[in-house]
Amino acid sequence: MKRVGLNLLPSSAKFQATRVRWKKRIKKISIVMGMVYVVLGLAVTGWLLVSERINKSIKAEMAGLATRLVPLAARADTSQQIKYQAKVVAGVLANRFEYSRYLMLMRQEIMPSGVKIEKSELMERSGIKIEGLAESREIMDAVEKRMQEINSGKLDNFSQAELKSLSYANGVWRFSMEVKIKK
Repeated sequence: MKRVGLNLLPSSAKFQATRVRWKKRIKKISIVMGMVYVVLGLAVTGWLLVSERINKSIKAEMAGLATRLVPLAARADTSQQIKYQAKVVAGVLANRFEYSRYLMLMRQEIMPSGVKIEKSELMERSGIKIEGLAESREIMDAVEKRMQEINSGKLDNFSQAELKSLSYANGVWRFSMEVKIKK
C-alpha cells in the first residue's frame, strides 16, 4: 500500500488538503501534457512521412515528365532553328536585287514595241546588258531616242544608257547596249 504522509492536526490538515489537491492537479496536467506531447509527436511523425511520400511521388513525376519532354525539347530546338533560318531568308529576300522587276521595266520602258530582245542579263547589280533586233530604221530610231531620254534623266529607274555595238545586215539592225540602274 502507498503511504500518503498525512498529518491530521487541524492546522496542518488544511494545508495538506491543499497540497493533495495540487498534487492531483499537477498529476492531471502532466498526464494531459504527456498526451499532448504524444499526439504532437505522432502528428509530426505523420507529417514527415506524408511529406516524404509526396516528395518521392513528385520526384518520380518529374523524372517521368523529363523523359517525355526531352524529345519535345529537341523538336522545339529544331523549330527555333527553322524560325531563325526563315528570318535569315526573309532578310535576304527583302534586300535582294529584284531581277524580274528590272527586266520587266526594261521591256516596258526601254524597248519600244517592235524590238525583239535576243538576250538580256544583269551585270553585277549595276546594270542590264541587252542584245536585240530592230527590223526597221524607225524602230532603231525609237531605241536611240529612248537612250537619249535615259541619259537626260527622264526615266526614273535608269540613269545611263550606252550603245556598245550596232550592225546592219539583211535589213535587220542588231544592237547591244548597257543600261545602268538607279539605286
